[in-house]
Amino acid sequence: MYGLIRENQLDIMLLLCGACASIALLLLMTRFLSESRRKILLMMELMAILLLWSDRQAYIWAGQPGYTAYVMVRLSNFLVFFMTSAVVLGFNLYLRDWMLNEGGMTKPPLRLLLVHCIALTGMAVAFISAFTGLYYYFDENNLYQRGHGFLIAYIFPVLGPLIQYTLIRQYKRIFGRLVYISLVLYLFVPIVCGILQIFYYGISIANMSMVLVSISLYLFTYLDINDTVEWVHKVELKHMREENSSARTLAEQISGAYAGMLEKQEQLSSGSTVRTAGYARMIAEAAGKNERECDEIYFAALLYRAGEEQLSEVKEYPGILTAARYGFEEYDGSGAPEHLEKDAIPEIARIIAVARHYDELTSSTPKRGPFPRFIVREEFIKAAGIQYDPRFSAIMVSLIEGDGEYTLQEGGGKLTLKEREKSLECGPYRETVSLGILLEENITRVRFHCVERNDAPSGFSAPSLILYDSYDGIVHRDEEMIKAFGYTEFGELWFDGRFVSTHARAMEVKSEPDRDRGVFTPESREHSAEILCARYEDHIRLRIRYKGLITEAVAALPDSSRYTYIGLTGEYCRLNGIEVEQTGERVKEGDIPRIAEKNTYLNRMEGDLPNLQIDGLRTKTTRGILLEEQLKLAFHSMSLPSAILVRHCPYVVLFSSENGETEGEGYEEYALIRLNGETLKTSVDAVNQIEVTKHSDHQNWDSWLKANKQGTECGLEAYRRGNRIIIRAFDEGIEFTNTTTFREVPGKLYIALTGERCALTDIRLL
Repeated sequence: MYGLIRENQLDIMLLLCGACASIALLLLMTRFLSESRRKILLMMELMAILLLWSDRQAYIWAGQPGYTAYVMVRLSNFLVFFMTSAVVLGFNLYLRDWMLNEGGMTKPPLRLLLVHCIALTGMAVAFISAFTGLYYYFDENNLYQRGHGFLIAYIFPVLGPLIQYTLIRQYKRIFGRLVYISLVLYLFVPIVCGILQIFYYGISIANMSMVLVSISLYLFTYLDINDTVEWVHKVELKHMREENSSARTLAEQISGAYAGMLEKQEQLSSGSTVRTAGYARMIAEAAGKNERECDEIYFAALLYRAGEEQLSEVKEYPGILTAARYGFEEYDGSGAPEHLEKDAIPEIARIIAVARHYDELTSSTPKRGPFPRFIVREEFIKAAGIQYDPRFSAIMVSLIEGDGEYTLQEGGGKLTLKEREKSLECGPYRETVSLGILLEENITRVRFHCVERNDAPSGFSAPSLILYDSYDGIVHRDEEMIKAFGYTEFGELWFDGRFVSTHARAMEVKSEPDRDRGVFTPESREHSAEILCARYEDHIRLRIRYKGLITEAVAALPDSSRYTYIGLTGEYCRLNGIEVEQTGERVKEGDIPRIAEKNTYLNRMEGDLPNLQIDGLRTKTTRGILLEEQLKLAFHSMSLPSAILVRHCPYVVLFSSENGETEGEGYEEYALIRLNGETLKTSVDAVNQIEVTKHSDHQNWDSWLKANKQGTECGLEAYRRGNRIIIRAFDEGIEFTNTTTFREVPGKLYIALTGERCALTDIRLL
């Protein structure tokens, strides 16, 4: 490196002088700096050029004969030493300008005055040296030689910068990050290079570095100002956004207040309009609308009930008027006022129709609470292409699936019994019933205190419970709600052992004295109660301790596919301090005595794979079938009597694992496809795309469900096509083709059948 620089240093010097001159030219045109700052930087660049140009001339004329060479060697060497201290003085003026302006000082620090004195002294000594030979002298060949006081020349350009650094360090806060870096480089790079130059005689790395840092000073200043401008721009944008946000918030509040007034007039549930507007925005965002379009849809959903006349003057968002005119059209043409169909209905009105109906389903009415999530999802699947635009209906389904906690509803989520009810006031029998407590294999303990009331007309005051199944976990009495929520009552049980069996297949109850609880005092009107309850497959068991009795009850449900809840109730009593907890203990086969044979729907011939009754969601699965180039299957499917949703059907699973079993070691699932045409799973390693065809014999989803309950023949084909797996299947007028595209196809892929609330029989490999 030393040899390379020495060999080419004259060219390097010339190049650096040109670069520095370019910076000086830029400074003449610069407008982003103050006048004083610009003049100081221009002076520093010119001094750096003069310093390096003089050094270059000293090398060029050294050893040359003649009067011109004699003068140029002495003049250039003098300028080198003189300008070295002058550069320190120029940098001092630069720091002074920062201190007085950005630093806000009224007068510069004394250390700057000290550096001024040091720099001026250095310049004076350089002048004296030119006549005395203190720093250097020239021999008879006109060659430069170091003098006996040569090292003194380093005192001034080193001492001054060290003092300047103490100031830069102390007042670091007034410099930007980039400016601070440039200042430190400006001070120390020449010092380090100067020290190296003592040992590497014959090259001028110190002066070349001085020019380099002079160039960097301008560049870093420019970058710092650029950062400042960008920061100011961001601040301005932030203020603008805050102002816009405030204006938007005000508009939302005014619109929301107006919408609230309309809700009272039309007897809608409180907050319905704001919720609908929020759902409409979510649909619009998922559909890829920009921010302005989403705002327009939001405000249109807030105000579309206000009528065209009231909104005729709204010009900013014309979609609001469009929504007011067509907001009650239906996709099949059954709406009003013009009975438009499909895409003839403006898109904004089609989005609002989906959002409005979602809010209706998930809000409470005087007769019912919000529908469960899977019922709402079912509604949008069934009504897609009939009542709603299928595109926006599908988006709503995906939003429902992504709402794991069911927060997208009135109140933001359903409360559990433990959160909602700590006590229950019971009058006439079943006038008040608690929210249901779900029975599972995990044993649940329920505790409370029952206080008997004195106002019972018949003198009877006691707690009881109801065994039932319902989509929303609530006991229903209204016929419309019973149908809507699939309410089925299995029986009633009093704490003294009396019971009524309704839709349970069998029920056995026995009571005996509770010898572990001590002496029972019948005259007391307050008694503690404890219920231990659990379920295994199609049987449930309850163990009740109350009033000195232990009552054991076992009930056989219609089948294993149903949910089972208990609802606390009673007659003319108060249930206080209700607590519900999971014990952590689980029941297993044999823990609950079987009082009825298990209902089976597998009484058909068996094919190449064992028959399968799937009571709950994927509770059973066939073994995996290796997919090589092609695979064909046929089987008989029958939905169980409790199946009431379109999702209660067979599923196809595409997966890989080490042993070919689902959930086996190394299990990875790439597609889960319902035979109603829904793809439910996409692995990070694969993407699924499904095409669904409804044939002419598919009348509607209700008829499809009915046909599946009676039993239907299904078929399935799977093919490998490079990095794609194509699966085709049909079920009662529904045919689909699902393409799974892999980044990298696994070595072995398997197909398996599963489902929910269905029986698969006569499974044949073709």
